[in-house]
Amino acid sequence: MNLQDRISDLLQLDNHCIEIINSAANAAIEFYGDYCTHLHENTTENVHGETQKRLDLQADDVFTKSFLKLDCIGLICSEEQDQPISANGEYSVCFDPLDGSSVIEANFATGSVFSVYSTTSLIGLTPRAQKCSFYFIYGPNLLLTITDGVKVYTGKFNGFDFEFKQVQKLTKNAVLAPGNFKLISNATFVKKIQEVCKHGLALRYSGALVSDVHMLFTRAGGLFVRPVENGKKPKLRLLYECAPLALITETLEGSAKCLESNILDLTITDYHQTTDVCLGKTDLVKLWMQS
Repeated sequence: MNLQDRISDLLQLDNHCIEIINSAANAAIEFYGDYCTHLHENTTENVHGETQKRLDLQADDVFTKSFLKLDCIGLICSEEQDQPISANGEYSVCFDPLDGSSVIEANFATGSVFSVYSTTSLIGLTPRAQKCSFYFIYGPNLLLTITDGVKVYTGKFNGFDFEFKQVQKLTKNAVLAPGNFKLISNATFVKKIQEVCKHGLALRYSGALVSDVHMLFTRAGGLFVRPVENGKKPKLRLLYECAPLALITETLEGSAKCLESNILDLTITDYHQTTDVCLGKTDLVKLWMQS
């Protein structure tokens, strides 16, 4: 059975979503081979003023080329591109081609994050309009995690195929991944960490959003937070990072919030819109937001 057939058996997705996931999986397998061998030297800057490195650009290129081959694709939105790429289909795919690229030299796990919409008119919508979201992890293994908003499955690539298992609901107090440690001098931030750690959480943080959140999912509970310093713009992107991970989190009966609202209820106003984020087990999210 091929990947498309197995996804169809596991999740309630239409053929276009399955086609997009399959295309991304083939591209990820191709990229993973290069990821393990190519240098990660500095090159240019992206629209956010961040340094783009060779693998950032390579990941963006391999996924974009893969999606442009699909008739269903009408809009490709990448964190590494100033403007979306338009095509002739009806579906949009939004993605961070290589999340966590700054920790590659330390040989930490990184990943690619995607969300799919059945429209090319994203501005004015909320991320609840996502048809599905998924991500890949590049580490000792290549992993694929997918949700249709009803269930979540994760699969390890064995060299030929992905071996899937269902991801469990977020019911445990397992790990705390606190991003933006520049705030360690902020008394409120430190108090929040102390409060949630009273509930038995172990501090775990690598600096790669997708792999830190995946750890939370695999441990069936915990908390990831990326707060913002007063007066500074949030760093994480709504369309490319927070929205797809929020959909998976809520599907696992967790919560994904920012200071304004639930992440999935934010109005999309810009392709490169940013937000703070707190996601994980619902009672821990509530404790963090209220403490």
